[in-house]
This record gives sequence, structure tokens and C-alpha cells, in this order.
Amino acid sequence: MKFPYQMLRDFVETRLDAVAIGDLLTMAGFELEGIEEVEGDSVLDIKVMSNRGDGLSVFGLAREVLAKDEAAKPTELYKQAVARFPMPDEGKSNGAQVAIETPDCARYAARLFTDVPKGGSPEKIQKRLRQAGMRPISALVDLTNYVMLEIGQPLHAFDQDKLNESRIVVRRAKQGEKLTTLDGNEHELRPDQMMICDASRPVAAAGIMGGLETEVTDGTRRVLLESAHFENTSVRRTRKQLGLSTEASYRFERSVDPAGVVAALNRFAILLAEMDGGKSAVAGVADVYPQPLTRAAIKLSVKRACLLLGMEISNESARGYLERLGFGVAGGGNDLQVTPPTWRPDVVREEDLVEELGRVHGYNQIPEALPHGATLQGGVFGFEDRVDRLREQFVRLGFTQTISHSLGNRSALEAPGIELIGPRIAASPEHAYLRSSLLTSVADAFRRNGAKDL
Repeated sequence: MKFPYQMLRDFVETRLDAVAIGDLLTMAGFELEGIEEVEGDSVLDIKVMSNRGDGLSVFGLAREVLAKDEAAKPTELYKQAVARFPMPDEGKSNGAQVAIETPDCARYAARLFTDVPKGGSPEKIQKRLRQAGMRPISALVDLTNYVMLEIGQPLHAFDQDKLNESRIVVRRAKQGEKLTTLDGNEHELRPDQMMICDASRPVAAAGIMGGLETEVTDGTRRVLLESAHFENTSVRRTRKQLGLSTEASYRFERSVDPAGVVAALNRFAILLAEMDGGKSAVAGVADVYPQPLTRAAIKLSVKRACLLLGMEISNESARGYLERLGFGVAGGGNDLQVTPPTWRPDVVREEDLVEELGRVHGYNQIPEALPHGATLQGGVFGFEDRVDRLREQFVRLGFTQTISHSLGNRSALEAPGIELIGPRIAASPEHAYLRSSLLTSVADAFRRNGAKDL
């Protein structure tokens, strides 16, 4: 992910320059792939692992900097992001009709805007988008991309007047339905693909790309802004089937924070209000969240963590590292009850927490020491050794050993009454089924070695 250094400074007060920030993130597990100068600012290119979708935002990387750099301080913008950009109208309904009819969508929220400003976005936003490798298009599109770059939540805007019955239904496609995406390509849809629909038809490929028929144009008067949480495997499957790849799908495939759905809408509304004074916003948010995500606490022994890591970490430091990363920490002393945040689905066991302590404290602080202890004699021992000795005795007595593949073709020598199973995609007809008897393999070996009759 590319982002300008000054954008990170919006979230973190730090004395570290761009090079030092790159080194810090690399030691935290986010490898720096390069730094380049773009329009007068250093732009960092960070490699984000597939299970760390929280790192695909400046806010997420700022959290990592604050966790490792004790001298760094959070800015007011960072504190607002932690609080999810609260707005007074958040609990009100705006009248938008939203329904979820598939388990692949955990949450869907929408804000309404009228008479949105035409033209381009502020030069500061356009410049930062260009620095991050994105092309400025219009005020509306630029703000959605900027929010995605800031906090990692993709957004999509619909022309509200082009939605049949002004409704949004999240469901799977029906047989025979088609969708023309914003790139102008028409796609025949499959029943396993999740779509954003209005009252009668698909209008967007969920988490991937919007539809051309409901595109926002200069003539748009009312805008429905979407923010949602989609199942990453569903987005990945549909994206591959449609042959599309977007900044949104890249993030959804790596999982976004379900608790940040409304926060992204709020951040967009704040940025838009700075442009038009709040004239276009319609009060209220439509938020459908049937089963809010909860995370169970994980027991962590700091003493065991130190033993596994091979270095000492104090109880106070361990608590501080986890809290700065956004984990909930209860208990005291050596035994802690740690609740992972909603944006960290990769943390599910104590060993994951140990890894968090290790990478934030610094693997470079593991003390160097010569190896010590007894060296065992190499080779096979125990049960495997007895099996090898028995096999050798059989060979010495004149038996012939055959070693064959576990997969084969159908044969009359297979065990009767057994349904054969095999891989979904067989390498060849000769390796299509898992054998149920050794007789087939022995017979094949006998035939290959010159036998004419069995």
C-alpha cells in the first residue's frame, strides 16, 4: 500500500522521518518495499500480509507506529478515528430502505446526500490521492477514495433516483441476471455471487465494483452512500469469476473492520461538510447489523510468552503494548485476559498474542547465546525403527517389497461394496481414485515387471 508520509503525520506526532518510519513498520511485520519522492513528499510503499487487512489504511499503520514508538503521540484526528468519528445524528434513521438477504453480508449502512457539490475535490485531497497512486475524478469519488485510504473502509455512491423504489437489497444473484459494471463490461451472473440490488435488479457487485446504470453523474441530485462489511471469501470468489480487481475488493478480501462501517460514512460526511458547510447531508444513518460481532477473551500468561520468545518483557510493558494496539486487557500481573479488537480476525489464540508482544517489543532484543544441551543421535528410532527392521528381515527371507501410489484407476480387485473417492481434479485417469485394496497395486507391479497372466 502506498501512502504519503505527511498523511501519516495527520494521525501521529513523531520525530521519526519517512526512512525511520519505514524501518519501524518493517520490524513490526509490515515490510517497506520502497520510498519515492512524489510532488514534494516522501511516499512509502508498504507490503501488507494477506491476514492483516487492518494495515491497508493510514490509520491502521499509525496504530502500529504508536505501539512501537513510545515517544510518538496520537493527534486529534487519531483520537476521533478511535472514537469512530461520532456524529449527533448517528442514531437517527434517514428513511433509506435496506435489507440483507444473504449471510455473506454482516452489516450494511447508508447515508443520504442531496445537491452534492459538483466539480473537483480540494487540492490537498487530490494531491494525496495522486501520491498514493489514485486518479482524482470528482469531489464525490475522491472523498470515498480518501476515506478508504485513511481508515480502510471502501465506500460506494449510488444515484438514489436511479434505484427502483429507492431500495437496497443485498442478496445473491438469480439465474439469468446480468450486470454492466462501471468499466462498461456486461457480466452474466451466477447464483453464488453476492450482489447489491434495488427492488428488481443487481446494481453493483458487492465489494468489487458498482453498476453503470446507477452511476453518479453531474446530473445526480440525490446520492446514497454505501458502507458495508462483506464476507472476504465471497468477495474473492466473485471477483475471480468476474475477472475484476479493485482497491475495494483488495481490502474486502483481506477483511475490513465491521465496527468501522458507520465510522467511514461519518468521516465522509465530515469531509464533505468542510466543502459545502453541511448543506448536502441528510440527517440520520440506515444501519442494518443483525448480529454484531463479539470477540471472546483469550488468556495470556506473560511468563509463558517470555519463555516462548526467549526474552524478558515486564507485565506492565506487555499490557501497554496490547492496549496501544487496541486490545482490551483485563486482569493484572502475569495472568491477563485479552480481548482482540474487531479489526484483528487473525488473533484467535494465546500464541497469536505472544507474537504481538514479540513484534512490538522487538525481535532484535532477543539476547544472543550459544546453543546448549545434549545432542541426540540421528536416524530413525522407536516404532519406526522397529518397522524398518521388520521390513528388512522380510526382504532377507526372500519377500519382494513394492511401493506404489495411493491413487489409481478402477479395478476388479478393489474391495467389493465400497464407493471409490478421489480428488476433484484428477491428474490423470490412472490416478483418479483412492485405492481401497493393496491387491490392485501389487497386480500392476507384477504386470509391469513382465508377467503375462495374473
